[in-house]
Amino acid sequence: MGLLSKAADKAPETSNAASALSKLDDIGKALRDRIRRLPAKKNSPYMALSFMKAYGSFQAGVCLNLSKGQYISYASVGLGIEKTRFPQDTLYDPSQKGKKYFNLGSWDSLGLKPFNSPLTVWAFPLDNGTPWGAILLLGTDESSGFNPEPISLIVESVLDIINPQIDRVIIREKQDGDREEGLSESGVSVETSLIQYHKMNSVFGGILVDLPETIKDDEKDDFIQKVSRMTSLFGMVTALPAGRCVVLLPRNIDRALIAHRLKNSLKTGILESFDAGSPGEAIEILKPYF
Repeated sequence: MGLLSKAADKAPETSNAASALSKLDDIGKALRDRIRRLPAKKNSPYMALSFMKAYGSFQAGVCLNLSKGQYISYASVGLGIEKTRFPQDTLYDPSQKGKKYFNLGSWDSLGLKPFNSPLTVWAFPLDNGTPWGAILLLGTDESSGFNPEPISLIVESVLDIINPQIDRVIIREKQDGDREEGLSESGVSVETSLIQYHKMNSVFGGILVDLPETIKDDEKDDFIQKVSRMTSLFGMVTALPAGRCVVLLPRNIDRALIAHRLKNSLKTGILESFDAGSPGEAIEILKPYF
């Protein structure tokens, strides 16, 4: 990870990655690194929440995915094993768009399991979708001295762990009639993914990563997770229909350095490294590899 870290360091200090690295204390950095070592398993979001609970002094936490107009829990601590559900409008607030976290009000007002003392709910969106495809809620006691900022920095660095569907939920699936543009294996339009990334980065770069020649069909998802983990501090990974993936990066990141490390670490090939000023420009580069 050393070379990748150096590439990230070339970004301005105002970038999210640099901010996360500079504001976390040593314990927070150690926790972030511990979570990033978790394997890609179904219980990894739960393990990540458990680690953060000890660090962040919150009483309960729950991760939720959006599905058919409802946010449904897929990992929780302090709430037992029962599924938690909320109507989309209960949690999604367009006025909070773009914020790393916000105060959602009281725990009891959401109808969640009561605690001995009143809890405040802090919400941490786990993607940039409209509405959010996933969100983390933390219940905090006012007397605990909870600070949402370091938690948000850790969450920002471990999105591929705490939200294992990150490449699938940040973009809502398009209507069935629109699915002819080239889809990732998750059923999400690659073009739609590029459009969403372009909203956050007017000019961006990309690295098209090939599958290793020896990879088996049931290992493709694990391979994409590995790419995502190696680049999650500064990039976003989107799967292509053929099982390859593209790493989308801000323009100021050193793509050559990252491509070199990905190639050597994953024993694979780099098919393209490109700049793009629009989703259409990027899709034309990627189409031959669908």
